[in-house]
Amino acid sequence: TSVRRDQRILQNGVHTVVGTPGRVYDMLRRGALRPDGIKMFVLDELDEMLSNGFKDKIHEIFKLLPSEIQVGVISAAMPPEALEVTMKLMKKPVIIQEKRDEPMRVQEKRGEPASVQEKCDEPVRVQEKRCEPVSVQEKRGKPVIVQEERDELTLEGIKQFYVNVEKEEWKLETLSDFYETLSTTRCIVFVNTGRKVDWLTDKMRSKNHTVSAIHGDMDQTTRDIIMREFQSSSPQVLITTDPLVPGIDVHEASLVINYDLPTPPENYLHRMGRGGRFGRKGVAINFVTLDDARMLADIQKFYNASMEEVPSNVADLLS
Repeated sequence: TSVRRDQRILQNGVHTVVGTPGRVYDMLRRGALRPDGIKMFVLDELDEMLSNGFKDKIHEIFKLLPSEIQVGVISAAMPPEALEVTMKLMKKPVIIQEKRDEPMRVQEKRGEPASVQEKCDEPVRVQEKRCEPVSVQEKRGKPVIVQEERDELTLEGIKQFYVNVEKEEWKLETLSDFYETLSTTRCIVFVNTGRKVDWLTDKMRSKNHTVSAIHGDMDQTTRDIIMREFQSSSPQVLITTDPLVPGIDVHEASLVINYDLPTPPENYLHRMGRGGRFGRKGVAINFVTLDDARMLADIQKFYNASMEEVPSNVADLLS
């Protein structure tokens, strides 16, 4: 949406505001979003926002908010960087770990783990040795971290392969060789930085390959236009960062290429789930240099997955 439209909506009064860190900060800076009226600040998918380079922007937003505000964090993974952010933004957070196949652990005080309670179907808290659902309303005024499992993201149904490119500089020619196959289906190509998105896009276009590019430094209007083009017809190949720009979801992509392997391994699921979510089938191809061999092994071990070298008939797998 446009900045003016967002300002108009906020000035008319709203109960809940949802936005990317950049847009929320902009609305605060312009005075359209008044800090004194904000009672709760929630960071949804914190791990993904940090992977996309929003750490500094999150801290800038927090500096503008009231000191007594309640803070909530929702994240599928808690890498060290995410824990560092929560330590700075929260005081004695209540940690709720939602996982169906393992006992729940609730941490009432930072650095002091609570005892593991009997497994429940819902998030739990420790109170008089009973296993009870957590009510966010009851925790009003206290910081809350929810670490969740994402059922909608799955590796099931995705055929996973790797290409031994040996050297970083050989990746470009390998991707170019794949282009004829890529252009027959919707494909997402992942790299690890926004700068590399621009570099790879320029290189592919210089070879007369039609590709599109999107990353977090682009304004929302440009992103919307690019996504409409990608989802409707041409171009069919989208180059983007890890993970996809917040607010963008692509169900139609049947091929995912990791031009760069993701770090940490947890982000592999976020990428691969795009091609196989909600029961859809997909193909994943990982470009692996000699330096990436250990990283690929870590990913396979982390997900208990086995990958084979990409076959010559990869196009048949997409039909």
